[in-house]
Amino acid sequence: MDFCHFGDVPSKLNELAKQLSKNYEVEISETDEKGYQLLTGTTRPYGNELSGEDFINWVSFMCDVAQSYSCVFSEFSLENTEIGLIWSNS
Repeated sequence: MDFCHFGDVPSKLNELAKQLSKNYEVEISETDEKGYQLLTGTTRPYGNELSGEDFINWVSFMCDVAQSYSCVFSEFSLENTEIGLIWSNS
């Protein structure tokens, strides 16, 4: 599972990164010309197995936690390595 959040308040994005780093590998980009930074995260190299309900709950969590830090949950991708398929909202 890979994901991306963005925000324009570096301290808030750092706080979000700190919380998410407990369960994910995270990285924050440099500030772009419009003042935004990206927080990208992944479960790689470890996989997670999710039911449909678990996935919906994960998306809801990501939206809620991002909003609590004045950030936006913007993208995700999920990969099933066994059958070689990727799902994404991009």
